[in-house]
Amino acid sequence: MWTLSRFAARHASRKPRPANLLVENHRAGKDHSISSTVECGISLQTSEVKSLSAKHADLSSGHVQVIDNEAFLMDVHIPQTRSCLPFHSHLSDRPRKLLMHKKQIKDVEDWIKEKDRDVIPLRFRQGETGWMKVDVGFGERKGTGDEREAEQGKKWKKERTDFLKGCS
Repeated sequence: MWTLSRFAARHASRKPRPANLLVENHRAGKDHSISSTVECGISLQTSEVKSLSAKHADLSSGHVQVIDNEAFLMDVHIPQTRSCLPFHSHLSDRPRKLLMHKKQIKDVEDWIKEKDRDVIPLRFRQGETGWMKVDVGFGERKGTGDEREAEQGKKWKKERTDFLKGCS
């Protein structure tokens, strides 16, 4: 039988998530090494906000593109909600405009021009004022060697902690 203390102990090691976090991109850290992040606003339709509030979105294939000095979030899937009327619904894979300063857009454009560099969405969240925000990360694509190296580092850390537990 499960007790509250067992449940609490089982979930104590997990990182606490902020209450305003809606959707997170779990593939971002595995496929890219993120060097910096930028918070920006996003232009959404009402049905998209409703779907995000229900925590329904897929950021895994998303990326940022600059078109005519405006930044757009591409290939992010926000599904339609069932409760919205058909004429109020949205296209699930449409490009969404990011609200950024001109200098930030220039930085994004310069970053993307170089090989193996992407600007990817990391998380959707609700800002302090209640508006939807998206955190985008400037990342370099990892190669297969980088993935193996990260996996080896995790394995070594686990062996080290197991060894130290055995010594005490």
